[in-house]
Amino acid sequence: MQDLGRPSRGDALRWVSRTATEMNKLKMGFERWIGDEFVGWYNRRHMTRFVYCARPDRAPDIEYRDGDATLLVETTEVHYNPLSAHLLWGHLRADPRAPTEWSSPGAIDHLFSDSVKRRVEDKCAKLYPASTVLVLYHYSVFFTRSRMAEHVSRTEVPVQHPFRAIYFTASLPRSTTEDGGYECWQLASVEA
Repeated sequence: MQDLGRPSRGDALRWVSRTATEMNKLKMGFERWIGDEFVGWYNRRHMTRFVYCARPDRAPDIEYRDGDATLLVETTEVHYNPLSAHLLWGHLRADPRAPTEWSSPGAIDHLFSDSVKRRVEDKCAKLYPASTVLVLYHYSVFFTRSRMAEHVSRTEVPVQHPFRAIYFTASLPRSTTEDGGYECWQLASVEA
């Protein structure tokens, strides 16, 4: 007799498959949003007209085109720590194991700096086409524009990396003294 309170192996596998497919679509949509926000900023800054072209089967994540010019974009998120990532993505996936609260430890600046460093190092250790731009994204609930700029100014990028350029982008909160919104900083470039 089957325990009605526990799903069968087949039900569990179907749930995992459906959840993985939904999560993959959610992740791909979020990566596309990160890329589109960055390319909008890039176009305004460089007076270009790059538009979404394709999502390649292999890295990097997204391809944009402006006439014959191609801009390949690899995106990645930066969280305060793994628990804050699980809080956000766990709830988006409707994962019952996702934490319902997260309190920031006193060393939030140190945790964040370490997280940025790890993401940059992880991505720089992989191979990408030479024309790829790396875009790190962070949704900030703690750091205003000026505080984020301090973190960005201290970010170390390996001298040897596979990217044409590396950018750090963030959605920032508004404070009583600073506007919030989207911001982008260039961390490294091999462009002339």
